[in-house]
Formats: sequence, C-alpha cells, structure tokens
Amino acid sequence: MDQGVTCSLGDVLRTTPLLHLFKNDHVTWLTDERAADLLPGKPWIDELITYRSDNATQLAGQEFDMVINLECDSRLTDLLSSVSYDAWRGLPLWAVNVLGRRDPVEDIKEGLISTIQKGKTWPEILYQMVGAQYNGEPMILGGVKEVEITHDIGLNYKVGAKWPTKAWPEDYWQELIQGLGGRYTFEFQKHLSDLPGYIEWINHCRVLVTNDSLGMHIAQALGKKTVALFGPTSFETVPQTETIIFLHSKPLLMCQPCYRCECNQSSQCMRNIRVSDVLEAIETLIST
Repeated sequence: MDQGVTCSLGDVLRTTPLLHLFKNDHVTWLTDERAADLLPGKPWIDELITYRSDNATQLAGQEFDMVINLECDSRLTDLLSSVSYDAWRGLPLWAVNVLGRRDPVEDIKEGLISTIQKGKTWPEILYQMVGAQYNGEPMILGGVKEVEITHDIGLNYKVGAKWPTKAWPEDYWQELIQGLGGRYTFEFQKHLSDLPGYIEWINHCRVLVTNDSLGMHIAQALGKKTVALFGPTSFETVPQTETIIFLHSKPLLMCQPCYRCECNQSSQCMRNIRVSDVLEAIETLIST
C-alpha cells in the first residue's frame, strides 16, 4: 500500500498472505513490473500483469468475482474501474467501511497507522480489508531455489532512497564486524540491482541482520533467522515468530513510530540501537 504506481517491493511481498484465501480460485494479480520476481506462479497466481503505461488497458472489459485494491493511488483505482466485478475490497472501500470516511491519500495512510497502533499487524489489516480472519498465514515468495548456507551472517545494511531514516548508522555496522571477532563468517549485502540474486544471497546466510526493508520481509518469507532493526516504523506491524528478534530504542522515544522519511531528531531512534544488543541477538539465534 503506497502512493504512486511504482510500488514498494516490500509491500508487494507483505500482501502475499492473502493468496491463502484464494488458493482454489483463479487469481489475476496486477503489480509493478519490478515486483514480478517476488511473486509465485501457479497454483497461487494464474495471471500476472505488470503495470506499464502501454498495457494499462489490458484489464479493460475483464470480469471478476472480486477486486482487491491495495493501492492508495487514484490512477490505479481508475484503471480498475474499467473491469466488471461482483465485489470490491480494499481501498478506498475499506477506508469507508472501517475508518468511516472516504479520504485522500494522506488521510488513508493516517488511518492505516492508527489501525496499526491499535495492535494489528499488516497481515491482520489485510485480512480485515477483505472481511476474513487472519490465522498466521505466511508470506509466499516466488522463485526460491534450494541452496547451501555459505556464510553465517548476512549484513543487510542498505535501505531504499525513499526512506533513509530506517538506516542503522554506518559506523555501527563497522563496530558490529569488530564485535563478531572472527567467530563467524559474514557478507555485506549483494545484488542490489538483481532481485533474484538478492533473494538467493539472503537464502545463503544463516542469520540476517537487517534494517526494516525488503530484505527483512524476504528473510521472513524464507524462514531465516533475522535480527531486525527498527526506528521510524513499528516492529509491531510484523508478525512475531521464533526466528525473528526485533531491536529498537529502549525505551521508545516519544516520537516513535513517526513514519517519516526525514528526521528532525538526528535519527536518534536508530542510533539508540546498541551494537552489544545486536551481537547478543545474533548469539541467541545462532545457538537455537
């Protein structure tokens, strides 16, 4: 759920738990073409359409039992208005039925954040959008190959240009390497412009240390042991499992979570995540 037709890849992956509800149905999925390598093929998705200006009319005239819109952008809503359907779920319908209003993009986002602050994870919110009960259904990642572990620790230190406030400071990563003291093998993030290669790199590691990013969601979809570092966003949106440890400022700052792309507090929330706590979390996950 993001503004604009160029979507967040992490958000695309986070919507895949919905596929469990429709595994016996014919599913057509419209997404950004960059996200195609994240999504599974049959039996989960029967038809994958990637959004480009030159194929925007590909859906026109098609008939569906249900349309689920998870984008705030009105251009996509207008595109979906060219199809026939028996039921509409998601935005803006969900915003009206659950939040009680039909709002512009920022108000919808504010409503989503308020729903999160009521203790709901993203999968719970998605299931609520379609009128279903979430029971722990996992993400479904496409194109996964069986690989051998080649390094103990993967250091997923990069964040997207859109949200630099999520980044743990670079000097902390260097301090972390020193703290590992040669006890474990490690690799820094690879294949930044090659999504299949990036997925494979994460799959090769035993434990991933990561900012809140696409890599964190991929690791969780792969069932990888993960140390996840949170600052401006909320770790409470991510389902808790035995394989993930969330680290954040302790105590939380008054401004957390702010969901801001720019920070007027010198990114203190990320600087408050101590290297010693990351090392302890790594040891905990390695030993289990």
